[in-house]
Amino acid sequence: MKTYFARSTEWNLISCNNKTKHEVLERCIFKHRAEDRYLIADAYRGREIQSAILDFLDSAAGLGREQIEIVGNPRRITTAFFRRA
Repeated sequence: MKTYFARSTEWNLISCNNKTKHEVLERCIFKHRAEDRYLIADAYRGREIQSAILDFLDSAAGLGREQIEIVGNPRRITTAFFRRA
């Protein structure tokens, strides 16, 4: 996912870091070039696939809201997305 969106002409990579919960190896944040849309992609450890699936299902159900701050040029925004606690 990271490679696909990083090479895309429609998305800008804003940041990639590993400062999330233990199960997540890396979180990448992309911003759409033409629209005010963000994509947040978490890469889970292989042995944590159960957590990845549960986080996805909880997020789809609207449970477990998490707030993150996205620092991008020229502004800083705080957004919320859904994640299992």
